[in-house]
Amino acid sequence: AQLLRLILGYCGLDWTLREAAGYSVLFGQLISDMAVRFRLVSARYWIKALLAECMGQWRSTATPGHLRFVAVDGTTVQGPGAKETWYRLHMAIDLVRLRLLHTELTDTHQGERLEYYPLQEGDVVVADRGYNRPCELVEQAARGVCVVVRYNAHGMRVYDEAGQAIKVAQWLREQPEASVSRSVRIRS
Repeated sequence: AQLLRLILGYCGLDWTLREAAGYSVLFGQLISDMAVRFRLVSARYWIKALLAECMGQWRSTATPGHLRFVAVDGTTVQGPGAKETWYRLHMAIDLVRLRLLHTELTDTHQGERLEYYPLQEGDVVVADRGYNRPCELVEQAARGVCVVVRYNAHGMRVYDEAGQAIKVAQWLREQPEASVSRSVRIRS
């Protein structure tokens, strides 16, 4: 219970490590701010298991014949006063039920990837340009997952039906209407 209080105070109330250490004195624990940090880092697997247990009752699956709309994104996590990123948090949310489907905490070296999420056939995933990885998009499409991704010209090339590269910015400038669509192909 005391560890959970420390975690909630540090993460939810934005306590500094020193404030969390001061709070622990109320429970007879004289610990330093670095000891608090060690406990928080060591508790990550426990928190992950706790979240999975709590989220299990909300976990939604695609109903056969229906779609499940899922938004995915990642963000950086750092403590108060930190000058660098400590972790990356990746989350998936069911957009219809507005429920958290999945969280994944990784180190600073892991970028945004669709493989973190338990996606399934019938999912329509909305992602930002950090997910412009053709290999992952092709893999998800083969599993029956549709991905709507914000296009990043530097991260992914697109091709027409004949296999010719499309210069998207130039093509858009040539269009007479503000809202257009076009079928494209990607290569893994």
